[in-house]
Amino acid sequence: MVSSTTVALQDRTSQRDMNGRLFNGKMFVAFELSHLAALSFYDHQNKKVAKEPTVVGFAYSKALPTDYTGCWWYQQPHLHNIQYIRDHFKVAFISYFKENRSLPAE
Repeated sequence: MVSSTTVALQDRTSQRDMNGRLFNGKMFVAFELSHLAALSFYDHQNKKVAKEPTVVGFAYSKALPTDYTGCWWYQQPHLHNIQYIRDHFKVAFISYFKENRSLPAE
């Protein structure tokens, strides 16, 4: 059995070369939305409204592919669109630039 690493490295490509090709100039970003559990049948019948906010998690890579940082914030309950994303991406790009002296190419 030949692993993908062996195939990729058979042309005398080092792990450092592979890391450069795969990760250099790239910022990896992840989001997570966490909502309140579904309301009970009783709550629906009594027209109760969810009060607990949705939590948004945001993580991004900086200098290395394993060097992640991030933050979280609250937004309106059960909202599936991420609010304040522009503000948090601005912080992410500034952080990336401080580490790499350039903005991500991809």
